[in-house]
Amino acid sequence: MSLDSAIWVSPLQFLMGGSHGYRHQLYRFGPFRLGDAPARAAHFYELSKQAFAKKDTYWGFRFFACSLHYLEDLGQPLHNKPLTLAQIAMLGFNPRWIVNYAMNIHVAYESYVARHLEKGDERFIEALQESRSEDVQSIGEATGIMSDYSYSQASKLLQASEEFWPARVRSKYRKSRPTEAEIFPVQYSPGQSKLDKITEESLSATGGLMRGALERLQIDISPKYPQVD
Repeated sequence: MSLDSAIWVSPLQFLMGGSHGYRHQLYRFGPFRLGDAPARAAHFYELSKQAFAKKDTYWGFRFFACSLHYLEDLGQPLHNKPLTLAQIAMLGFNPRWIVNYAMNIHVAYESYVARHLEKGDERFIEALQESRSEDVQSIGEATGIMSDYSYSQASKLLQASEEFWPARVRSKYRKSRPTEAEIFPVQYSPGQSKLDKITEESLSATGGLMRGALERLQIDISPKYPQVD
């Protein structure tokens, strides 16, 4: 979302690639949390409810879409854990190298998923379409569940990425986006198989919580706005 770019929100935002990364992610370092994604999802969810209470369906759905955007972002494992402690130690705790290493994996993975969806990869599409709605009591609960799940998948995804793209992701220097040949290799490797399995599971979990959030919104606005059949 462009409204989150090129602004100052935290002195630590450089660790997350800037203000956009800070607002769309939630990094965990032991008991510490860094990032605003859950708060942003809750903020726009409340704006959505207020708009529906005023019978303004346009802004009601638009604000809700913004809330879902932040929830979706938490469904990306690397938005919750960019690197393992072993990888950080390997980089000598050098901030610039850490950021470059994390960005290389992050950009490569998101490009990979985006291109497979654009090409109509049935596995990824079905993972979203066939996801089962989760029972969501609040948007805060949804972001918490989403972040916990994604964090649990991140280390496996980081390992699979290193197996699939060792030369690309194991660099201290910033790389360009992956080529089509890198995204769609001729030979299907074990590393790619692991990457795909984690992606399918993450997309399914994200889809289920998104459906649950929509059902929760229907409940939250029903006393204030007539439900449309």
